[in-house]
Amino acid sequence: FVTVIDNVFTNIDEQFIKSTVLVAALSDHHAQEASVTLSASTVNPGPKYTESRRFSMENIHCFRHHLQKELWNDVYEANDLNSKFDQFLSTFKHHFNVSFPLLKTKIKPKKSFSKPVLSDEILQLRERLHSFYTNTKNFDSSHPLRQEYKRLRRDYKKTIRKAKSDVVLNNIHQSTNKSKTIWNV
Repeated sequence: FVTVIDNVFTNIDEQFIKSTVLVAALSDHHAQEASVTLSASTVNPGPKYTESRRFSMENIHCFRHHLQKELWNDVYEANDLNSKFDQFLSTFKHHFNVSFPLLKTKIKPKKSFSKPVLSDEILQLRERLHSFYTNTKNFDSSHPLRQEYKRLRRDYKKTIRKAKSDVVLNNIHQSTNKSKTIWNV
């Protein structure tokens, strides 16, 4: 019995998308992979920036000072309620933008920890796991071969977890700033 529970919706033209189903053999669910082909003109390899405002006490005091010194004559002299609101909002935004200017900040790329190198033992275990999964996926869960597959899957997960843990511990031990390295895990 097969159902489709995972959906991906996009407005990208389907000629630029290639999708496949990945059998991981780690659970009874499969993964979906979608590869999107982008032209070089749409990819921006340059540094990325973010804009933000600083709401320091100094800036807040500056903002309050500007609002207190404002006479609001334009608001009082406007003819109708909508014009009064537009004038108020315009004046308020002006003082807000002066007191809390947008600051452009370069986004630093996060250093990613290196993935564990898959040893020959892990690669062989993975191949064996895939083989067992393919051969036993239609068996009843009480079947001895299916039980062996489940045991093999547990061993594989433990081995991968251990390899990842070893990489993290190695990064921490080799770091000059251990606290920062631990926070980046």
